[in-house]
Amino acid sequence: HPKLGPAEAPAPGIYLAGTVQYPKDVRESIAQALAAASNAGKILCRDTIEKEPITAVLVEDKCIKCGICVSACPFGAIELIGKVKEGEIVFHEAACTGCGNCAAICNYDAVIMPYFTKEQILAQIDAALAEKPEEKVVVFTCNWCSYPGADQAGIEKIQYPPSSRIIKLMCSARLEEEFIARAFDKGAGAVLVTGCRLTEKGSDCHYNYANQQTFKRFQFWHRKFTRQGIEPERLQLHWNSASEGKEWAAKMREMHEVVQNYAQKVAEGVASGEPVS
Repeated sequence: HPKLGPAEAPAPGIYLAGTVQYPKDVRESIAQALAAASNAGKILCRDTIEKEPITAVLVEDKCIKCGICVSACPFGAIELIGKVKEGEIVFHEAACTGCGNCAAICNYDAVIMPYFTKEQILAQIDAALAEKPEEKVVVFTCNWCSYPGADQAGIEKIQYPPSSRIIKLMCSARLEEEFIARAFDKGAGAVLVTGCRLTEKGSDCHYNYANQQTFKRFQFWHRKFTRQGIEPERLQLHWNSASEGKEWAAKMREMHEVVQNYAQKVAEGVASGEPVS
């Protein structure tokens, strides 16, 4: 399917064809080679290449030069020149792909992701939960897999309950603990974190290994919110590829049951407490 970018690698400017994606027969290899050559030709015929403005911005006044963002970047777009706490943090815009992992991991709000700032995402959460929040599922999706998966469910005309409220991020690694806490503080029935498929055999993440960072953080968040009184089923993680419309709809139905059970508990006055700040 064209949406899956069959001739494209996760890194921009790299194209694939033939048995590099084994198995492929001759007809498929030729078709993919034509697509790869066409995509490469679009780049080579240009004098200059325009880059999307979704790149991380460093707020130097807030940065303490701890260097935690350097190791977090999947593309090596952040460099620490000099010693920790004393040197200089440099963001190489040409190498940045805008996943937002650095903004999520920074403890000092020293990194801003244009179009996906903390203030913008928190405002979306507030708007999504303005009415009957206990009946809503806040669903965080990535731009490349889980959001197209939801779109695919619509293309296939697969029906599922309207309780989900989707908030799109460029990557699941952009997700911060504060976003989840805000949703539960506002009374959300459940929170679902979604992203590109991650298995023992590897990652389908558009940003190399960024969803592995999501998985590690989610495990910590899940334990923390459970200790604070949030039922485990109200905070879940789901991997979904762009072509899996049926799987997306099935997960939405599952989460709808979770919020329906929670809403009933709220009505009966027996719901568990919200997270403690």
